[in-house]
Amino acid sequence: MSRVLLQTLIDRSVRNMGAVVPQIRTLAVELITRSYREGINVQISSGYRSNTQQASIYGMGRPNYWWNGKHYGNSGSIVSNAQPGQSVHNYGLAIDYFLVSDDGLKAIWVVNAQWRRVAQIGKTLGFTWGGDWKGFVDAPHLEYTKGLTWVDLQAGKRPSFGSVQAAAERDYLENGDEGVAVEEMQKLLIALGYKITADGIFGPASETALKAFQSSRKLSADGVYGPQSKKALQAAVKPPAVPGATAPTKNDPKEETILFKPNSPTFRKETVKLFEDAHTVGIFSSREHAEQTEKGDISESDAIGAIATILNRVGFLVDPEAKVYPAHADAQEWAKEKGISNGTRPTLPVTRQQAWQMFKNYDELK
Repeated sequence: MSRVLLQTLIDRSVRNMGAVVPQIRTLAVELITRSYREGINVQISSGYRSNTQQASIYGMGRPNYWWNGKHYGNSGSIVSNAQPGQSVHNYGLAIDYFLVSDDGLKAIWVVNAQWRRVAQIGKTLGFTWGGDWKGFVDAPHLEYTKGLTWVDLQAGKRPSFGSVQAAAERDYLENGDEGVAVEEMQKLLIALGYKITADGIFGPASETALKAFQSSRKLSADGVYGPQSKKALQAAVKPPAVPGATAPTKNDPKEETILFKPNSPTFRKETVKLFEDAHTVGIFSSREHAEQTEKGDISESDAIGAIATILNRVGFLVDPEAKVYPAHADAQEWAKEKGISNGTRPTLPVTRQQAWQMFKNYDELK
């Protein structure tokens, strides 16, 4: 059984919301999308309501209710305490939601962990959740008022939407998207052997390849390139070899002199920190170089090899137009901030003089 499509949930919800404020529609779509990324299928059941529609809802459970000279009372249970004009729905600033089965065919109205997770996502987007209310708890309800009451809304006041665009900013790619970010994803997939073209267009082939990768990593195979998929894909691809770069050899006896003995504890301490930082940002997969330095038994050749790796991985390449490898863009910024480079690009392979200059630059900063 295939999972209901994200677009299906969005299309249904947009129809159900009706004439809500445009920013609310944007946030509602973002709520559905973020929930879907976490394996939760959520759909909006209602949005804007006219005063007449509100009268019909308020009349449920109140058989003798009349409004504007017309009888709206009905039997059953009370579902709302808001009369016409007293509901945030009447101003297009509220939505109600429910969960949907994986095939998209069954509505689920159980307030479980997933339901509460959707509420939490909604609150991060600026909504207030009716499930937090005291007295009349309204678990399906989300409203965006920024502290305004229905009296304020009735008087013409409206909440600020200055932060809506930032809150709803997309952090994912999907079929139909184009651009540099798509091309970077495609290159990573190609590096893993998937037969697609890095053309910057997220089409069916890219979606199929991404789904295959997601399945291989036991992620939700929805074909959407979100934060989890991006992190997994980048981690799966080893940094590409830099053309012409070679590791220093240990053939020269001078290379085997022990570099960090106790007679230079400060320099050793700072170099340990250098390697620790490189490990933290993903340049090294282990703490091996830091551990060797801590013990004082790292050799010249190992030190030069380590610094050469840092330089190569962060993208200081001979070609000034060369793109930084995506997984290490943050490492490049880190290396610049540390002052490891003097602003010029090293040759490849990195020479001993260049490597020592990097060490010297780093040490002098301290």
